[in-house]
Amino acid sequence: MLAKLKNITIGIIILTFVFISSSSFIYNHKTEPELIWKAEIRPIGKLKKGDTAWVVLETDIPKNYHSYSNETSADVGPIVTQLDFGKKKKCILIGKDIIEGEKKEVYEEVFKSKFTEVRGHMVVKRQFKVTKKIIHFKVMTQICDDNICVMKEKEFELKVY
Repeated sequence: MLAKLKNITIGIIILTFVFISSSSFIYNHKTEPELIWKAEIRPIGKLKKGDTAWVVLETDIPKNYHSYSNETSADVGPIVTQLDFGKKKKCILIGKDIIEGEKKEVYEEVFKSKFTEVRGHMVVKRQFKVTKKIIHFKVMTQICDDNICVMKEKEFELKVY
């Protein structure tokens, strides 16, 4: 009788361990949100060296997530959405990145500062003067929900003319 009770106890311990382990695995391996970017040069059509054009990117931020706009004066804070043309720019940049979308100013206690969140459909654009036939750049952003922030980065190579 004591041997049966010992086997049942060991069985319950093993089942409990398997359940907890599988639950932890499922929780910790939830799917990371994806951003699908559409990128283009505007105006679409006949451009030539010396013309002014725009790099325009669009994406939909997943439900319950937000990104951060570059509209902040804080020295420290979350990673804002930005375009990076690298050190060897193949174009002359004009102005700064423009970020459009559903914006909301929020106070982030951890940084003791205000920031602008972007939700839903986001458009990122930058004006430039055409100097080469092809332009290389990457977009970097951080998307966050109530529990975690995930860094996203994607490189692009677009034909200008």
